Amino acid sequence: NFVDLAGSERASQTHADGIRLKEGSHINRSLLTLTTVIRKL
Repeated sequence: NFVDLAGSERASQTHADGIRLKEGSHINRSLLTLTTVIRKL
């Protein structure tokens, strides 16, 4: 599963904040989109 590549742990458990938290969110969203595209192919 592509989404798990960025980590599926909860944000509060990663102790990420600010830019890192935002980047992680963007990575997960991008990987989810990629997974959706691949499934539709």
